Amino acid sequence: MEDKRSRILQIARYLETGSYSRNLLAETMHVSKNLVSTVMDVMDENGWNYDDLLLMDSKTIQTVFRRRDYVESPQTHETIYHMPDYEQLCTELLKPGVTKTLLYDEYVEECKRAGLVYYQPTQFKFYFEKALRKKSFSEIIRHKPAEEAEVDWTGDPARWTDPDTGEVITGWLFVGVLPFSGYGYAEVFSDMKLPNWIAAHVHMFEYFGGTTRALVCDNLKTGIIKHPITGDTVLQSDYEAFANHYGMVITPARVRKPDDKPTVENLVGKLETHILARLRNVQCFSIEEYNMEVRRELDRFNARPFQRKEGSRLTAYQQYELAEMNPLPSIPYEYFIKKTAMVQNNCCISYGKNYYSVPYQHIGERVTLRIYNDRLEVWSATEHLCTHKIVIGKIGVYQTDNNHFPPYSSSYGDWNSDRFRRWAREYGPYTYEVIDRLFSGGGAEQKYYNGARSILKLADQYTRPRVEQACQLALRHYKRPIYRNIKAILYNGQDIKELTVPNPQPKQTDSHTEQSHVRGAEYYARKKD
Repeated sequence: MEDKRSRILQIARYLETGSYSRNLLAETMHVSKNLVSTVMDVMDENGWNYDDLLLMDSKTIQTVFRRRDYVESPQTHETIYHMPDYEQLCTELLKPGVTKTLLYDEYVEECKRAGLVYYQPTQFKFYFEKALRKKSFSEIIRHKPAEEAEVDWTGDPARWTDPDTGEVITGWLFVGVLPFSGYGYAEVFSDMKLPNWIAAHVHMFEYFGGTTRALVCDNLKTGIIKHPITGDTVLQSDYEAFANHYGMVITPARVRKPDDKPTVENLVGKLETHILARLRNVQCFSIEEYNMEVRRELDRFNARPFQRKEGSRLTAYQQYELAEMNPLPSIPYEYFIKKTAMVQNNCCISYGKNYYSVPYQHIGERVTLRIYNDRLEVWSATEHLCTHKIVIGKIGVYQTDNNHFPPYSSSYGDWNSDRFRRWAREYGPYTYEVIDRLFSGGGAEQKYYNGARSILKLADQYTRPRVEQACQLALRHYKRPIYRNIKAILYNGQDIKELTVPNPQPKQTDSHTEQSHVRGAEYYARKKD
């Protein structure tokens, strides 16, 4: 007790010099900061100086300078500390911006108001860590619920079979994870290009039922254009637009630093085993069928119990993380490509060697196309004109809306079916017959304009007589010959080989060879009459 009196007297003497701060004095004398603060507070409250303390005995000093938060049990004379509700503190620690230091400060204030003895920071954190381990919240130290998501591609491909050709097709497994709960997402895509990269993110957040505040990805060129050691990261414009649409920040991992996204790196390996390896002997005939199997295995993986702690990824997500997720936007983000196209005289624009109708008022105008995965939108400045489903796997198909064509369209404008028939009549009766049958196919006549023009323009390369002869031959084999039929006949010279005159004339010069071996248009015109 005498030692305690001498330490307090020495602290008081140093304090009167005014040369020491609380921290410096505690460090110099190897005493706690709390003891220095107690001596300072008691002397200030009572107006005492060093000489006043010299008049006090050891018992008085021990009583007077007792810690303000110090309480003794009357029976045992042991300090009784107020134990905080650590289970509640664990839950509070999950919330954004909440730290252990903040929770300790609030705990101290609560104890002071109630006149209770509180733990010092070291002891407080010791019991806190023990409670976290008991609650399986050890990852809280590094991760917060709904704070971020990590994404990556697996290294091993997925495989399914084309039912028509028997060809084995490969795809790539996209993996996303919420680091706090370990709740994962997986889906197979045909490639790793930007449209599928963004679609994978959209599907992932739909599966999670909300979005996170940040997204950690690899430095793949699909989404990250530039990631210097110093300076700002440059994102691909569509990837940045996606992030803005969902109100999140994209933070790429450092180059060759997989530890920046350890959770997804770990999950990639687990899902390669749990999904890809399990499906290696399952025969699927489309990517959609394969992804149904992926989803089934993914749900099983998320619901599988933890080995060393209670619950599962699914229960941890539902109990602690789902409520903290940001809500999904009312309209999901969709990636699209912009192109421009001219509205032709047939009221159609061309994309991917197929044709899509546009309202006739915009004939001759240049319009903007927004091309999504499954549809095509046509815009004129800021005005939306129409939407069509994209034709996949076919060429020369017309997607038309009869409302886009003008009334009395057969007599509308410079180009119409009558104009093409008159043009074909100049070639001969067989060409006329081909064009006439083409326009008899039904539906809006504008969708046949390109085909008719293409047939008639073959004369620029092969001459009108040969086109007429090719049309005659095509009519023998096809009910409604189209451009590619006639083009094939001309390209292979079938019109010359099969339509020769029975009694050929004597051989002439090269310049007349072609005409001496074929019947001319006049011959067929007379035959027709």
